[in-house]
Amino acid sequence: MKEILEKACKGDESSLELMIRLVDHIRPGRFKKKAFAVSQVQNLIALLKSYPELKEGLRNCILDLLNSRAHMDLLAESGILSNEGFFTETFRKISYKIFPPVLDDHELKDVIIRIFHRESDHEWVYAVPDSLWAELFEEIEFGDPSADRKEEEIENSLLDSVLFVSHRIAAMGIEPVLTNQMPELEQNSSPFISQNKKIVAFTDKVREEGIAAEDVNRDWLRIHAELMICEDVLHTLRKQRYVNGTSLSLTYLLIRLHQSIDRIKILFGLLLPEEKSERRNQRIISFFKATVRQENLRNDLGKHLSENLGMLAYQITEHAGKTGEHYITSSRREYITMLYSAMKGGFIVGFLSAIKTLIYYLKLSPFGTAFLYSMNYSFGFITVLLIRGTIATKQPAMTAAHIAASLDSKERDKADIPGLSELIVKVSRSQLIAFVGNVFVAFPIAYILAWIYYFVFGEHLAGPEKAHHMIDELHPWKSLALFHAGIAGVCLFLSGLISGYYDNGVIFNKIPQRVKEHPLLRRIMPARALDKLSRYLEHNMGSLAGNFFLGIFLGSIGTLGAFFGLPLDIRHISFVSGNFGLAMAGLEHQLSWQVILISIAGIVGIGIMNFAVSFGLALFVAIRSRNIDFRQTRALMHELWLHARSKPLDFIRPPRNARALEPEMTEETL
Repeated sequence: MKEILEKACKGDESSLELMIRLVDHIRPGRFKKKAFAVSQVQNLIALLKSYPELKEGLRNCILDLLNSRAHMDLLAESGILSNEGFFTETFRKISYKIFPPVLDDHELKDVIIRIFHRESDHEWVYAVPDSLWAELFEEIEFGDPSADRKEEEIENSLLDSVLFVSHRIAAMGIEPVLTNQMPELEQNSSPFISQNKKIVAFTDKVREEGIAAEDVNRDWLRIHAELMICEDVLHTLRKQRYVNGTSLSLTYLLIRLHQSIDRIKILFGLLLPEEKSERRNQRIISFFKATVRQENLRNDLGKHLSENLGMLAYQITEHAGKTGEHYITSSRREYITMLYSAMKGGFIVGFLSAIKTLIYYLKLSPFGTAFLYSMNYSFGFITVLLIRGTIATKQPAMTAAHIAASLDSKERDKADIPGLSELIVKVSRSQLIAFVGNVFVAFPIAYILAWIYYFVFGEHLAGPEKAHHMIDELHPWKSLALFHAGIAGVCLFLSGLISGYYDNGVIFNKIPQRVKEHPLLRRIMPARALDKLSRYLEHNMGSLAGNFFLGIFLGSIGTLGAFFGLPLDIRHISFVSGNFGLAMAGLEHQLSWQVILISIAGIVGIGIMNFAVSFGLALFVAIRSRNIDFRQTRALMHELWLHARSKPLDFIRPPRNARALEPEMTEETL
C-alpha cells in the first residue's frame, strides 16, 4: 500500500488506477474472512500516521475522482428503480448479467463500479466499522470544507440532484395508476406537488444567499414535514391494498417513490450546514456504504423480484388466507359440514374419473387428449365449486396463508405458539376428514359407474390392460406415484396463487362496478340480476379461475412430459381412488389382498404428498410475503408433541367441547 500512496503523491498514474489497486489490497481474498479488510484499513491508517506526507497524495487522488466526474447519476439515480417499468427493468437486468454495459469513466457512478468491481465488495465494506472509516477520513482530512478548494462545485451538484429528484417525485405523484387509487392527489393540495414547490424555492434561495443563510434549517424542516406527508400517503396506499387491490405497476411506482423520498433526505443530510460541521463524515460514510451496495447489486435479479413481487404476493396470499378460513373446522358441526362438502366433491370426482377413461379410449392426438383431459378436470372442479363441494387437496394452499397471517410479525411481537399449534391441529383434522369424504365416495361412485357401463355396453369401462396399468400406477415404490403426486401438489399450489391473483385483480380493476355499468349487459339483463352477477364475480372470480387453471395443469402435464421425453405426470388422491374403483370393476376383483393393501398404501402416500407439497409451498410463500422471521420451530414442535401425547384424537376429530369459529371470522369470509 505504501508504494501505491507514494505514486499518488508523485502523480505517476491516474487516480482511478491507483484507487483500484488500493482497494484490491484491502479486499479480502476468496478464502479470507471479512476481518482481513478490517485489518487492512487499520494498516492503512497506521501507514498514514507513520508517513504524514502520504496523506496529501491519497486525499488529492480521492478529490480528483470527485471533482473531475459528473455527480448526477450517482447522487440522483444510483439505487433507484428506473421509470421503464417492472418487466423492462427485469429484462435489462438479465441482459446486463449476460453482457455488462460499457462503463463511462467520466461518470462518478461508473467510477465506483470500476473500483468496487466485485459483487461481494459491499459485504466487506459494511464489515469495516463506521468508526474505522471515520478515523480514516479524519486522517486524510476528507470532508473538511476548509481544505476542499472545490466545495462549491459539490454543493451545486447536491442542489441539482435534490431538484432533479424532487421533480421526479412530483411527476410520479400524478401518475394515473396512483391517482386512480387516491383521486384527491390530482388536486393542488397533493403533497407530491407541494414538496416540489418548497424545494424549488429552497434551491433558488440557496443559490442566491448561500447554504449558510440564517433560515435554511427552518426551510428544511418545512420540506421534511411535506416529505413525511408523502410517506403517509404511501403508507395509506399500502394499507388499502386489501380494499383496493394492487398490481405490479402500482407496487413498482410505490417503491420508486419511497426510494426517491429517502434519497432527498440523504442529499439534504450531506448539504445542510450543521451536518457539515457535526456529522458530515458519518453521513458520507453511510452514503458511501449504501452506494457500494447498490452498485454491487444493481443487476441482482433476485433482489429486484423480491422487492416488487413481495407486495403482490402478500395481496394474493391475503385473499387466499381469507378463503382458507372456510377450510378450518373447530366444532363438530363444522367437522360434519366439511365431511358432507367433501362427499359432494368425491361424487363429482367419481364421474370425472370415468369420463377421463372414456377420453383415453378415443385415442386422439396428444393435443386433443390433453385438451379434453383439461376440460374434464376444469369443468369438473367448477361443478364442485358450484354445488359447494370440496376437493381435499385444494385446501392446503388456502389454509397455509391463514396460518401465516397468524404469525405476522407486524401484528405480534412474539408468535403465539400454543395458538398456532391449535390452528395446525385444526387444519390436520380438517384435511383428514376432507380426504375421507373424497376417497370414500369417489371410489364407490367410480366402481358403480364401471359396472353400469358393463351392463349397458357389454364391456368394461377400464379393460384388463388399462386396469392393470391403473393398479401399477398406485404402487408407492415400484412406480413414480409419489413423485407425480408431488407434481400435482405444485399444481395445487399454483392454482391457489392464481385464485388469489384473480381475487386481487377483481378488486384492483373494479370488475364488479364495470359489470354493473356495462352498456350491453344493462340492456339485456334486469338490474337485480346484474347486481347479483357482479357480486358473484367479486366473491368467486378467483375460485373459478383457480379451478379452471388447475384443470389445465392436471390435464396437460402428462402430455407435456411425453412431448419432452420426461417422466412427468400427476397423481391426485381423489382421482386415483376413483381409478382404483374402475380397475377393481375392470378386473372383476381378481386382485390379491397384497395388491389391494399396496394400492391403498399408494393412495394414502399420494394424498400425503399432495398435501405436503402444496401446503409447504403455500406456507413458504405466505411467510416470505409477510417478511416473517419465525425462529421458534423447536417450541412449536414441542407444543405439537405435547398435544399429540395428551390429546391424540384432536388430530382426527374435534373435542366434544370445541366451539365454532368466532362470528367475526365467519362474517369476514362471506
